[in-house]
Amino acid sequence: MRRKTKTNAAIGILVLASLTSCSTNESGGKEEIGKSVGPSPTSVSQSAVEPTLPLDAYLLSPADIDTITQAREEIVARCMSNLGFPYKKVEKESPLKSANGRRYGLTDAELAAQHGYHLPVAKQTPVLYPQTAQRLLKGEVTTFKGKKVPNGGCLGLAQQKLGEVNLQESLEVAQRLNFESYETTRGNSTVSEVNSRWSDCMKEEGHDYSDPLSAINDDQFKTPKANGHEQDVALADVRCKKKTGVIEVWSSVEGEYQQSLIRQNVGALQKGGSAKRETLRVAMQVLS
Repeated sequence: MRRKTKTNAAIGILVLASLTSCSTNESGGKEEIGKSVGPSPTSVSQSAVEPTLPLDAYLLSPADIDTITQAREEIVARCMSNLGFPYKKVEKESPLKSANGRRYGLTDAELAAQHGYHLPVAKQTPVLYPQTAQRLLKGEVTTFKGKKVPNGGCLGLAQQKLGEVNLQESLEVAQRLNFESYETTRGNSTVSEVNSRWSDCMKEEGHDYSDPLSAINDDQFKTPKANGHEQDVALADVRCKKKTGVIEVWSSVEGEYQQSLIRQNVGALQKGGSAKRETLRVAMQVLS
C-alpha cells in the first residue's frame, strides 16, 4: 500500500549561510560605512586570516552542519534497523572548516598550493540503496515487514526530531542579512580601495584581475582539477591579500554593518538562534 507524503527532503541539507566567493553584482546607493576602518597595508599580519563576523552567532557553522548531518544519519539508521532493513550510515564531512574562510576569496596558502581555487573534496562514503530503501526513507509505503513506517519515512522522522523545518525557517532572516551585508559592503569605498591595492599587487605578480572575486571566479579555473597555473595565481592572490590587508579591511567594514543589522532585527535573530541551539542540543543528545 502506497501513500503520498510531503517529506521535505530538501530540508535534509541545511544551507550554510556563508558565501563562498560566488560572483555577484555590486550594490549601489547604499550607506557608506567604515570609511577609515581597517589596518594600513604595512600593519597586516602575514598569517592566514579566517575572519569572524557578528552574524556568525545566528548561522550554522560547518561544524554545526556536520553535527546535524551525523545526527540525522544516526536517527535514520536506527529507524531503518527497527523496520528490519540493513542500513549503512553515509559518512559526510564538509570540506569547509571555517564559515568565512573563503568569504572574500581564498586566504589559505596551503590550500592554494594544493588545490588552487578548487575546494578540497568532501569526505563522503558513497552508498547505493535499492528502491525499497528509498521508499522507506521517504515514507512512500505505510508498512514494511508488518511494521508501520513513520509518517514521512525515516528521513522525515529524523527531520522532525531535529526540528529541521523550523530551523531552516528560523534561519532565513540571518541568511538574508548575511547576504545583504556582503553585497552592500562589496560596493563600499574603503573595500574598493583595498581591492584596488590588491589588484596592483597582482599585476606586480604578473596577473591582471580587478578584485579578488574576479580571480576566484575566472572561467579558466572551472576545470575538474587545478593545474599549475591556477595554483600560481591562487598563491599570488593569497600573498597579495596578506600584503594589502583585504580580509582585515573588508571584514571590519562588514562587521560594523552587520552590527547595525543585528540591532534592527534582534527579535527575529534571537528566534533563529534559539532554534539553532535547540537543534544542536537534540543532535548532540542523539550522538551521545
